[in-house]
Amino acid sequence: MFFFIALTNRQEDLGIQWLECSHCQKKERAHIYLTYQVLILFFIPVFKWNKRYLVKMEDCGSLYEAEDASLEKLHLLKSGDRKKYCPYCLAEIDASYQYCPHCGKEVKERM
Repeated sequence: MFFFIALTNRQEDLGIQWLECSHCQKKERAHIYLTYQVLILFFIPVFKWNKRYLVKMEDCGSLYEAEDASLEKLHLLKSGDRKKYCPYCLAEIDASYQYCPHCGKEVKERM
């Protein structure tokens, strides 16, 4: 008699929601994923454990972990790259810059 048993990691895409990013301080689209480990017996998932809800912000790329499926409490795992654009020459610049390195004009607002 042969048994086919496997342990593997899986990820499910749970969709997109609008959430407040604590890193950027703005509301943006977030992709929600459920990751878990699963025991497979004869090609049938039998037991799931180590479930984690991960939230990735679309604009800044910050990655959060949620305590449960309600997504009420998010813990920052990795902060994304906050970038902005010069309103005069439209060059991509670092979020910490006060002046555009391309055209030299003062950048007052985040875009």
